[in-house]
Amino acid sequence: MLELCLPYDETFESQRDHLKDLTRYAVEFRYPGEMATKEDAQAAFRAVKAVRSFMRQKLGLP
Repeated sequence: MLELCLPYDETFESQRDHLKDLTRYAVEFRYPGEMATKEDAQAAFRAVKAVRSFMRQKLGLP
């Protein structure tokens, strides 16, 4: 998503770290045998909230 948006709006770069973390969580914990800690879940939740807030602002949503 980020690489598709950057050519049109460079402010998306500010979300790179959040999106990288979310991608890691999506891949690592999708498969059997891997478990997320409470801290992992809290970090993912914070990243999601930050990206969601950024995107809602970009879309002009309250």
